[in-house]
Amino acid sequence: MVKILLVAFDGLQPLQIPSETMPNVTKLADRGVRFGHNHAVFPTVTRANSATVVTGVYPGKHGLTANKSVMRGYKDRYVVDALYPELGQINDSVDTGLLFVLTLG
Repeated sequence: MVKILLVAFDGLQPLQIPSETMPNVTKLADRGVRFGHNHAVFPTVTRANSATVVTGVYPGKHGLTANKSVMRGYKDRYVVDALYPELGQINDSVDTGLLFVLTLG
């Protein structure tokens, strides 16, 4: 089985990774693939972009369009922050899961 490690540094630009101050990150990138022409999806928020990378579809199809969301079937009027520590619990408790499509995982 082939193992793949996908690392994304949200908002970190290549010029912010000088080998002098970030030698380990530079070595990791040099041994792998640099995604130099990445373009964010709209809306340009962390969760929507991350979900797009792991699903290969736009937010309108995978269903995660913001860093804060209302998860129907979990708590209809509760706004879940992206850093909510129980996202796994939410994923298991709603019929559709957090995303509407399969992921790389």
